[in-house]
This record gives sequence, C-alpha cells and structure tokens, in this order.
Amino acid sequence: MRIKKFVAESVQQALENIKVELGPDAIILSIQEITAAKGGRKKRPRVEVTAAVDEEVRTSVGQPAKRTVAYSETPASPSNSTGENGILKLQRELTDLRQQLTQIAQLKNHLRIPTEFLETYLTLLNQGVNEEVAQDFVRRLQSQKQVDGQPGNSFIRRQVLEELQQIIVTAESPWQVRETPYVIAMIGPTGVGKTTTIAKLAAADKVFHNRKVGLISTDTYRIAAVEQLQTFANIAQLPLKVVYTA
Repeated sequence: MRIKKFVAESVQQALENIKVELGPDAIILSIQEITAAKGGRKKRPRVEVTAAVDEEVRTSVGQPAKRTVAYSETPASPSNSTGENGILKLQRELTDLRQQLTQIAQLKNHLRIPTEFLETYLTLLNQGVNEEVAQDFVRRLQSQKQVDGQPGNSFIRRQVLEELQQIIVTAESPWQVRETPYVIAMIGPTGVGKTTTIAKLAAADKVFHNRKVGLISTDTYRIAAVEQLQTFANIAQLPLKVVYTA
C-alpha cells in the first residue's frame, strides 16, 4: 500500500495529479483546505488530498511497483536519541499508520465514483451530507449524464443545482396565519443558521405584514448568543427579552 499527499489549487487538479501518479485505482483518504499562516502573504486557497493505492493492483496492470516503508512522502527527521524516545516515535508512527489503514478499509466499501463526479461527492460529504444520500445523489447525476450524453464540469454543476431544487422543498410563505398559537421547531447542528432564520421570519412578519412581533430568548448558555440576537433585533427594530430563570 502506497500513501501520498497531494497539494493543489483545486480538488479537480489534485485528482488529476493523483490519477497520473497513482493510477485510476487510487483511493481518496481525506481532503482538507489549507489556510495561509498568520502574518504571511495572502495566497490563493489550496487543498490537500491524501490518496492511497494498492501496489499489487498497480503491478497487475503492468505498472512498476515502488517499495515504500513510510506512510508519508515527507522524509523522517534524524533522531538524536535512542531507547525510550525511539520506541515512542515508533509507536506514534504505528498509530498513524493504523488509522490510515482503517480509513482505507472503510473507503473500500464506498461506491466507486468516477473522476468527474468525485469532487461533487467529496463536497457533499464535507458539508455533512449523509454518505448514502451523497451516493444516491451521484447515482442520479450519473444516470442523467448517460441519458443526456453531456460530459463536462458545466453540465455537472447545472445538474447538481437542478437535483437540489427537486430535493429541497420550499414554501411560498414562511408562515401560516392561524387563530391560535402554535410552535415551529428549527432543527439543525450548530452554526447552520437557526437563530438567523428565526430573526428573518420575525422581521418579515413586521415589515411585510405589519404585525406586532417580539423576540424572547432562553439561550443564555451559548457564547454570544444573546448579543447575536440583539444585533438582529436592533436592525429589524424588534423588542427582545432574555429569560434567565423559569
């Protein structure tokens, strides 16, 4: 098994480099964005993609296998100590290698994604989309491509938008006017915009329907939660009350 990290300006470029060097059977282990160090020059965003390939597979198709005993292309720095320090270093390397092999074992069960759809698939996973949902999404794109026969990134981007429009249900009006009070639950992980959505709905009721709207918050635990909602309330000119006790 050969494992290598590829750094490029885009995921697509990294995938092309991986295909050239490791072949089409390479498996993607991870993908992450690289940010510039503080105080340094402003650089274009880059990505680091870690890929692996089974040397036996490469040899079987006529490509020469390269022997490697390291899990990274970065050369190991010489150690000045022996004994216990050497053992600890070896343990760390074995732990890292074990983690990477575990990732490889998990990825072997993944759907074989064609290169032109891999960037879309990885983007969905990085955005928190369930793996099965992402695979089903890519299958739809593949079947649509086979019907239309239109390859290319522009076609894929257009199909992604069309599929998302069909999957995500939208409402013509955010509220249903009722005679009695009712509850709407905003559900989602931290940072997706639940509080922002509530503030927008409240502002829309005041601005477009001329209703009397007020905000009440019990979120005194999350850092800056009250300040964030107070900012929205000030902009929309809505009253805000914070509840600290029952």
